[in-house]
Amino acid sequence: MNIQRIEENEIPYEELRKFGLTQEMIDDLPEPIMNKLLGGMRTPLLPIEQVDGDGVIHKDFARIRLIKEGEQVHPMFLPVKNQGNLEYFPGKQKEALERGKVLKVILPSDNSWNYVQLDSATNSIISVKSNLVDNNLSLLANNMGMDEDHILKLENGEVVTLEKDDQMLSIGIDLNEETGILSVNGDAQAWQKERDGILAFDKYNFGIYGCWTREDKGMLSYVPEDEYTEEMCVEQDAILQKVKAGKGMHV
Repeated sequence: MNIQRIEENEIPYEELRKFGLTQEMIDDLPEPIMNKLLGGMRTPLLPIEQVDGDGVIHKDFARIRLIKEGEQVHPMFLPVKNQGNLEYFPGKQKEALERGKVLKVILPSDNSWNYVQLDSATNSIISVKSNLVDNNLSLLANNMGMDEDHILKLENGEVVTLEKDDQMLSIGIDLNEETGILSVNGDAQAWQKERDGILAFDKYNFGIYGCWTREDKGMLSYVPEDEYTEEMCVEQDAILQKVKAGKGMHV
């Protein structure tokens, strides 16, 4: 998995702007999402806009991944599909993928072993050569002292939970990750939430120019500062008071 880290000064703001994502919106992204963007990984679903030939604006959601080609960085948009491309998989495999299972299969397109999973956010199949992920699993197993049973469970798409330094650590294959492996502090449920893109940030995430808001269903939207609602202003003031109190400032 050849993923290169992107520097902030390499972010292709002009290309992103064409899809309704301004520099202010990108710079205000919550830290977990910005880390994924700069890490060359897929972001959660973000709102985008496209203008057709008649000048009509179409609003949609897509995951975004930045790809570095030589000295150039370009955005790849992964929109939501109405149907997943599951036609190559027989019944039981298709059902397993739809349940969120990671499978190790031979793909007819290249007649080689691949790990595959259905990206629930975009409803599209992700595939990675199995030898790349298996190599990373082997390195991780050696570092963590995992036995063959643990490795077999991981290769079968299961989540393994270990005790390390009196803390729970859950590990599983997630092809959205740079290494193909996702490690999360906590149990298997915490791992699943992280994999599904339920990142640990609040309903309101105030930045320099505006605020990213998270709805109950996890969808993100951006509100410029001059469009804040009364509720948002109250929340921002409460956060400011907490920060000042934490620094021992009198207000």
